[in-house]
Amino acid sequence: MLRIVGMQKSPNPENEFVLIQNQGSMRVRLKGHALLMAPCSQNQAEQQVSFFALLSEEKIFPGGFVLVSSGMGRDGYAKTVDGSQIVRIFCNQSQSLWSRFEGELSILAPQHTFSEGSFVTPCIQCGISLGVHQG
Repeated sequence: MLRIVGMQKSPNPENEFVLIQNQGSMRVRLKGHALLMAPCSQNQAEQQVSFFALLSEEKIFPGGFVLVSSGMGRDGYAKTVDGSQIVRIFCNQSQSLWSRFEGELSILAPQHTFSEGSFVTPCIQCGISLGVHQG
């Protein structure tokens, strides 16, 4: 389970980031997750939303960290001061994503993934490739 454990807002996108940790017991693929900043204002006219989808195929090990930076860069791995490995994701924005918003930051997790053209393994007993088999 991915959780937001830290955030640094800045008008400079190079200094702005969100720190995420896998607090579950299994590896988690980043692709399909998203960060959503929604304001706390009750006035619908003032509502603005900031959204960023995580498209990386990286799998985060239990206890592992992800640093999502608003600034420019190439996604990949980096070492922290204590020598731990961290995944770095860059939003490649020229403006800050989160500094101008006051509100809640949430991480959204995928509930289901479908890929066009995926295949179904046929039943060993009869060779039928339907989703439900009455064997």
